[in-house]
Amino acid sequence: MTIRFRPPTGAMQRGFTLVEAVMVIVLTGIIAAVVAVFIQGPVQGYFDTVRRAQASDVADFALRRIARDLQTALPNSMRSTDANNYFLEFLPVRSTGRYRAAGDGGTDLLDIANPAVDNSFGVLSPGVAVASGDSIVIYNTGQTSADAYAGTNRRAVSSTTPALPTSAATNIVLAVGAQFPRDSSSYRFQVVSTPVAYACEVATGTLWRYSGYAIQAAQPISIATLDSLASVVKSALATNVVCASAASDIGTGFTVQSGDGLVLLRIQLRDSAQETVSLYREVHVDNAP
Repeated sequence: MTIRFRPPTGAMQRGFTLVEAVMVIVLTGIIAAVVAVFIQGPVQGYFDTVRRAQASDVADFALRRIARDLQTALPNSMRSTDANNYFLEFLPVRSTGRYRAAGDGGTDLLDIANPAVDNSFGVLSPGVAVASGDSIVIYNTGQTSADAYAGTNRRAVSSTTPALPTSAATNIVLAVGAQFPRDSSSYRFQVVSTPVAYACEVATGTLWRYSGYAIQAAQPISIATLDSLASVVKSALATNVVCASAASDIGTGFTVQSGDGLVLLRIQLRDSAQETVSLYREVHVDNAP
């Protein structure tokens, strides 16, 4: 026996008509277009904010790195001599101490007043670090008669007690050279190694850090010159950099205010979307020789 069920009258199901389907599609498109118009601004704003934040982080890191390096600079050794202020150079101090002079007692005094060249001295301060290739600088004013770059008040280290390298030199023997021009008022000396330079390269929009090259009497003020120096170590600190121009203080550049130990740092970054970030910082370096 076969039983068949017949649906009750009025319960028959039917699908959408073509007109209804088209209306749904049209309405969905209108709603999507409206939503897209209103959401485009906030989404674009979010991506702009992310780009600015990333650029700000890079610029801030670069300025902090330069400022940290400058805190170790030999007094009056900061220089930026190019017309565009693209290049900054200074001599970092590895260590500092006091030398034995008249009235200190002990032996091996550094007698700068004596016409005879004194080639060694005892160290009063503990914990003076000296490495091979280092030099001793006394009373650096940056003037012709006391300029560490020119070598008038800088002499290379020949040996130390204990032997090189050492982190606790008690006696320093200098390479043959001229007498130091004058005493430090506090009988203080600085141990310096090789210069550090920062350079803004216009062609590639890169901020470079250079180190490891020998001290030069004249500041290297071109990328080609720095790249050609023996033993130079080069690393990129930031990209998408806008270098300053001689006629403007906008962009990346370095200004050394001679006499007060103040270095003005500017950095400007601009990405492919023309998003621009500019940061400025002043760093004061002790200029008491």
